[in-house]
Amino acid sequence: MNYTQIAADTFDRADGAMGANWLSVNPDNGSSSFINGNRAVCNNSGTLAAGAGSMHRWAGTGTFSADQRVIIVIDLLANLSNAYYCGAAVRMSSDLNAGRDLYGFIIENDSSSSYTTRVFKIVNGTYTSLTSTSVAWVNTDTAWFDVVSTGLSVYRNGSIISALTTTDSALATGVPGFVIGGQTANPALNSWEAGDLTAAAGGGPLTGGLTRSILTESRVII
Repeated sequence: MNYTQIAADTFDRADGAMGANWLSVNPDNGSSSFINGNRAVCNNSGTLAAGAGSMHRWAGTGTFSADQRVIIVIDLLANLSNAYYCGAAVRMSSDLNAGRDLYGFIIENDSSSSYTTRVFKIVNGTYTSLTSTSVAWVNTDTAWFDVVSTGLSVYRNGSIISALTTTDSALATGVPGFVIGGQTANPALNSWEAGDLTAAAGGGPLTGGLTRSILTESRVII
C-alpha cells in the first residue's frame, strides 16, 4: 500500500489544551487529553468498556478517504492496569457524543514488559473488543493502525502484528484520531500523524514516520 500523509501533530508546544485542530469525543467519564511536556496525555484513567478514557478526533485541514493509516510514537509506558492505555483511532464519526463511532487500537499498561494490545470498535456508543494479544512494546516505539476496506491491522516499528489482524464491516467512513487513558504521567503519545492508503503494484506496507515539514498545530515545523 502507498501511504500519503495528510495531517500531523508533534505536540511540541506549551502545556495546556490540545488546540483547535482537535475535537474531544464524549462521553469520556470526566477524562480529558491535554499537552504536558511536549506529549499528549490524559487526566483520568478508566476502561473503555466502562465508557472512560479520552478520545480526540482530528479537526484540522485535510480530507481523508475511507482507507486510513494513523502513526503514533508511544512513551511513558508503565506497569499499572488496563485502565491506563494509549492508541489510535480511524473512521471516527462526526457524532462527538453518545452516538460516537470509531475503530481503535490501544496498548494497555497492564504489565512491565508485555502489554495487552487490543483492536476494538465503538458503534453508536457501544464498545466491542475485536481481537487482542500481548506485545513487548517499549518507549519510543512507532505504531501504525491501518484500515483498508473491512480489514484492520496494527504494526510495530513497521512489522505487522499478525494476531491483531481482523475484519469488520460496521463502519465505512470517518476521520482519524487518538485514544488515551491515564493520569498525566502515564502513558503518553510523543507524536501523531495520519493519511490515506492506496493500492500499489507489488503491495506491502510503506515505511511511515513524521516528516517535520508539514502544517501541524497552527504552524509549520521545519
